[in-house]
Amino acid sequence: MRRRHNVPAMAQPTRVPLPADDYLTRIGQLVYMVGHLEWGVLGDLSALGNPGGLSVDDLAGQSTGAIAQRLTAAVAKISDPDIQQFIATAGQALSDLASRRNGVMHSRPATAPDGQQTLYRWTAGPKPAAEAYIVDRTLLDQLIADIDSWSSKVTSLRHAARAAASSPLGQ
Repeated sequence: MRRRHNVPAMAQPTRVPLPADDYLTRIGQLVYMVGHLEWGVLGDLSALGNPGGLSVDDLAGQSTGAIAQRLTAAVAKISDPDIQQFIATAGQALSDLASRRNGVMHSRPATAPDGQQTLYRWTAGPKPAAEAYIVDRTLLDQLIADIDSWSSKVTSLRHAARAAASSPLGQ
């Protein structure tokens, strides 16, 4: 029988060497936070009158990047400035965060120079498209802070957008 690696307390027993709990928690947190932001935007579309032809039925199941593209493309079709700003900012947020979250999610397990298990992002190809970096705690913490910042911006605009959608003048 093969030996089992030391397993963080939160994980199921495995033969796969895993990073420390705090590292895995950060990855889970950032994935959840992007999903929360995405669903918050999609969940508002109906209350906003499906601005620019956007609807949760059309966008559910799409990738975060595809949703960002659809939001951005719809901005020009929205006449109310508060709703337009909300949708534009949500599109910018999801566009920025989709690529950065995907950079983490499409990384590969590696052993860092200090011996710790980590993720390593490496894409081959012509420069400048090629990239290589260790997904360390500093990168994860910065991404989580940026997700939180985008979430605050989108949430602050949500209230004005909802008020505009419920006014007699509407969109």
